Amino acid sequence: MIEEIKLEILYEAKNRREAELIYNSLLPEFKKGFPGLSSFEISLSENKLSIVLIGRTIARIRAIFNAIMRWLISIENLNDIIGV
Repeated sequence: MIEEIKLEILYEAKNRREAELIYNSLLPEFKKGFPGLSSFEISLSENKLSIVLIGRTIARIRAIFNAIMRWLISIENLNDIIGV
């Protein structure tokens, strides 16, 4: 039986400014929380983001992972348009 599943996402932005923009865009979601997860965190170091999700069901972690990836893609697309 699986007790917990841990997913770690490491994302390297083009530069520190873009990393800060992405971090600040995702932070409100992390402050709100993710129902169904036992633990989650986001951190920023230089131009790299680290996102950790821990939960009991792969379906819940997958759903949150998909949402985060869609947010990252949307933010990247917006950055390309406005030129951050």
